[in-house]
Amino acid sequence: MSFLIPRLATAARRISSIAVGLLLFSLTASAQTTSPPTDWLEANIGPGSSGAWSYGDEGFSVYGHGTDIWGTADSFHYVYEQLNGDGDLRAKVRVVEGEDPWTKVGLMIRQSLDPGSPHHFLLASKGKGLAYQRRLTAGGTSLNTTVTGAVPIWLRIRRAGTLVELATSTDSVNWDRVKTVTWPTGPTLIGFAVTSHDSTTAANVFGVFDGVALTGNARSSPFVNVTNPEAGDAVQTTSPLTIQWQAASTDADALDHFDAYVGFDHDGIVSYQAIAECAHLPATARSCVWSHPGPVSDVANILVVATDHLNDEGADASGRFTIESPQNGSLPAGWSDQDIGHVSAAGSAGFDGRNFVVNGSGADIWGTADAFNFAHRSMSGDFTITARVTSVANVNAWTKAGLMIREGIGDNARHGSFFATPTTIKGTAFQYRQTDGGVSASVAGPAFGPPVWLKLVRRGQTITSYYRHQITDPWKALHYQVYDTPLADTLEVGLAVSSHVDGKLAMANFTDVLVEPLPPWQIGGIASDGSASMDQTIFGLFGKGSDIWGVADSLKYGFVKWVGNGTMTARVTSLQNSNAWAKAGVMFRESLAPGSKHVFALVSPGHGAALQYRATTDGQSASAANASGTAPAWIRMTRTGNSFSAEISTDGETWRSIGSATVFMGDSVYVGIAHTSHNVSDSGGAIFDDLRITP
Repeated sequence: MSFLIPRLATAARRISSIAVGLLLFSLTASAQTTSPPTDWLEANIGPGSSGAWSYGDEGFSVYGHGTDIWGTADSFHYVYEQLNGDGDLRAKVRVVEGEDPWTKVGLMIRQSLDPGSPHHFLLASKGKGLAYQRRLTAGGTSLNTTVTGAVPIWLRIRRAGTLVELATSTDSVNWDRVKTVTWPTGPTLIGFAVTSHDSTTAANVFGVFDGVALTGNARSSPFVNVTNPEAGDAVQTTSPLTIQWQAASTDADALDHFDAYVGFDHDGIVSYQAIAECAHLPATARSCVWSHPGPVSDVANILVVATDHLNDEGADASGRFTIESPQNGSLPAGWSDQDIGHVSAAGSAGFDGRNFVVNGSGADIWGTADAFNFAHRSMSGDFTITARVTSVANVNAWTKAGLMIREGIGDNARHGSFFATPTTIKGTAFQYRQTDGGVSASVAGPAFGPPVWLKLVRRGQTITSYYRHQITDPWKALHYQVYDTPLADTLEVGLAVSSHVDGKLAMANFTDVLVEPLPPWQIGGIASDGSASMDQTIFGLFGKGSDIWGVADSLKYGFVKWVGNGTMTARVTSLQNSNAWAKAGVMFRESLAPGSKHVFALVSPGHGAALQYRATTDGQSASAANASGTAPAWIRMTRTGNSFSAEISTDGETWRSIGSATVFMGDSVYVGIAHTSHNVSDSGGAIFDDLRITP
């Protein structure tokens, strides 16, 4: 270990290799020649391709033109050798010449000379920088990943067993791995690829390589690739970490044992210490469990060292990850947290007064059985859960974090869930299981990545999903799922997280989590014709009301009965301009009679916001205060005894006062949302959401 630890201390993901049995090409010859060295061949691959190559005192030059190395079939010039076993090809790209920005010059491993052959290609381009491109299946579509660096640059493709590593270097000693992939055993092609990206361009398109070296079919140090943890992961001290790696050796029987270490970066110097549970593991091991990660650090990495029978060592270090203490604060009263189904890393959940943090492993929430972490509580009857998913660790494109309503905690239980994934690749989705042990189903939602607001509403045997990207967006319904048989009266509701990579935790953060029963909303007209709509989240009132004023009112009213003090909040998302004094807002009302006492906090199209009231039954209305404001806006009114105060907000978070009024009402009242068109020939309309009543 003495030679490995200091070297990896300064570059956690750089490893050094000593080439064994190198075949070197002379770069000092005084005369150019186009005669290829022994065993090297050249080929024009694909229509419209041509080229040549030479080597000498100008370096190792490959000329080529063709339409591209991309899509489902390639067109380029290839200088290659057949590699029958393990090997290591490296070269320094010194010059890239060509007219097109996507002129490509680099190293390639390829299954065949067919234009649609699978391949992996590490390249430098004329104007697009470095890239790693590949075709994973015969005739499949190419993929691209940008690589950090610039010409001149060392490139390397290394094959060991069923693994192939692609790497770059600035000094040919310390290598930065770009990617490790699996590759079939048996003969393969490895060499230099050049394409002009333009079939009309020929001889002026070339690359110059220095220091070309090929290690062919010779013994070398073991090959290691740490796959878990990954850069940016967050690990908790109370949650075991499953360390995973790939490994191979030139001799299939050469591996002897593995050791794993944890390293911490202090001002650029990494110090390593052994992990007791991961010491001297057998040659067949590809994982170990670190029971108690620590100490707390934001600059940790894992080093795995492979030793073969000849005592040669190979090593790889993970990207930097963090080790964190458990979240402060227990879950709110009535909440609990547990892993559902088979998970290889224990999940957890915490709450700090506003934020929930949930860590979950598990293969997926899908199929006929689930594996995830669930922070939840029981709810009976009809209810709603709302939350803002602020972040989700990008463990997998299908890492899921979101809301769940579940019929029990069995791994195959019926549920309805609304998930966010880490990126816009998979976006959001409503997923559900219709019957116990049945196959899951999915309804794709918008392609939002966090942060995103999600909502689920349970009414009887129906679960409905809603979303909004920003708090200022109106709620939009995604899917109404009616279950074939009635759901149980009492269900588990909460926050679910599955990493989609069993044994690896994904952390998700949630804010503004709200679980509450659905009020028994009713909608009616008071001396007003018109219509209304309601789905417990989005409410529409459309009434030909003359006004809410004078000694009698004419309005549409959505309400519940309420006793005592309380606060009513609603957002008027839109208000039709049927009249400058069309009104929509929040109302406390003593009765449903036209002349009832009431207090009304409102917005209008032409006269801003106001607090209006009727202090005596059938008495004259009055205005307590006026303020600026119109739809969309949140309106909030609080009753404390006979005192009513109103506020308005444009973002649901920052509030300013409209005014206050004193009206003596009975303890039992009606509270809700109200609209009048102020035009008996036009029903107008107002749309509301974010309705909430709290004591």
